[in-house]
Amino acid sequence: MNKFQKKNMINHLTKNGYSYAGYGYDHNNFDLLFVRKKIFLNRILSKLIWLISIKYLKFLNYFISVK
Repeated sequence: MNKFQKKNMINHLTKNGYSYAGYGYDHNNFDLLFVRKKIFLNRILSKLIWLISIKYLKFLNYFISVK
C-alpha cells in the first residue's frame, strides 16, 4: 500500500469505531491491528501511523493504550 491508501484505510477504520492496537499477527510486524473499541489516545496516534515507516512504528507502540 502506498501512504495515501494506508491513510484512507486508517481513516475509514477510525470513523467506524476501531482503534489502533499495535502490531498484528505477522511475525515480521508488517501488519497493523485494529480493535473495535474507541480508545481516545490510540485514535489520535492512528492519525500518525501512515506518516511513520514500519520500522519506526515500534516506538509509537510504546504509547498505545490497551484499555
